[in-house]
Amino acid sequence: MARISLFYDVLNCITLDACIDSQSISESGLLKRHLVSGQLRAGDILLTDRGYSSNALMYELHQSGVDFCMRMRSHWHQVQDFSDSDEQGRIVKFSLPRKDIHLQKKYQSNINHVTCRLVSVILPTGEKEILCTSLLNEKEYTAEDIAALYHLRWNIEEAYKL
Repeated sequence: MARISLFYDVLNCITLDACIDSQSISESGLLKRHLVSGQLRAGDILLTDRGYSSNALMYELHQSGVDFCMRMRSHWHQVQDFSDSDEQGRIVKFSLPRKDIHLQKKYQSNINHVTCRLVSVILPTGEKEILCTSLLNEKEYTAEDIAALYHLRWNIEEAYKL
């Protein structure tokens, strides 16, 4: 058994980087390999599914000038609290956990948190999906824009078939 990961340009439908390794390597571990490949640059937007979200990843992306939109699992306290509300959006701060504080030194920053925007999306099935993004401006990036952006991630799933 193996684990495969694609770093995929969803607008141009091309694979920028690919990794294959033992199934004992996590998806997040493969993502770290993609990030050091040099394909992701400041101004890009990284789309990720639920399995990738972490305070450290959001922090590193923010410090690198890379925007993101990621689906969140409800086990995050702030995400669950937001999901239980009727709000369509909320600005939150995610702090670096103690184990990741070394990232402040790596980026020569005294900031130990990331400000993000949670967006609630109702899927056609009626299920509520919570997205977390660094695109904070609600007028420039509406909730509908964020939902459409995240939906582009489906092209990655289709690319695996190729």
